[in-house]
Amino acid sequence: MIHVKKADIRPLDEDGYHILYIREMLQDILNCIKLKWMLDVNDEVHLFNQMMDSDLMPR
Repeated sequence: MIHVKKADIRPLDEDGYHILYIREMLQDILNCIKLKWMLDVNDEVHLFNQMMDSDLMPR
């Protein structure tokens, strides 16, 4: 639940949500996705490096 400060009166969209808060929430979600994606890529790079270091890979 998002708490709105009394002094923080902004125009509402038709659903009654503060547009700027929605933007901030979307930004947070995007940041989470970006972070997860970066972590996934790091994992894949790490796995790839492990494979390259192992004796299973032909030199």
